[in-house]
Amino acid sequence: MMQDIYQNYCVSSNNLAAVARFLTIYIDEAHASDEWWLPDSPEAHAGGKAHIRTHRNMEERLKAARSFVNDFKFPIEVVCDSFENEVLSYFESWPERLYIIQYGFIVYQGGKGPFDYKLAEVKDWLSDKFGPRGDPITRR
Repeated sequence: MMQDIYQNYCVSSNNLAAVARFLTIYIDEAHASDEWWLPDSPEAHAGGKAHIRTHRNMEERLKAARSFVNDFKFPIEVVCDSFENEVLSYFESWPERLYIIQYGFIVYQGGKGPFDYKLAEVKDWLSDKFGPRGDPITRR
């Protein structure tokens, strides 16, 4: 679903200009193998892609972020939070959270993931602001 929204609003196509920029900020590893690992998850069985230990320094966090992008062919720009977790703290983004920031102001703050992580709300906001694009999302 994220890739559909990304393609429809962040990539120019069919004479429609890109109107948004997606940015993923890699924070602390949510399911570190030495803390709260989910060994039964599909990712854990897919060649160990999700087998990441708690980051002990910034270099390890950067390496984990690069692995995430490469292993999952993630097309969206990824940056890393500081090792002091400034973004995580400021945006209360543990373990994941969606925001829309327009002209420097937060115009949408999603619920905390994974249970209140609602991509359909992001698509609704973008659709209301820039017009509908792509297929409707029926699941919330």
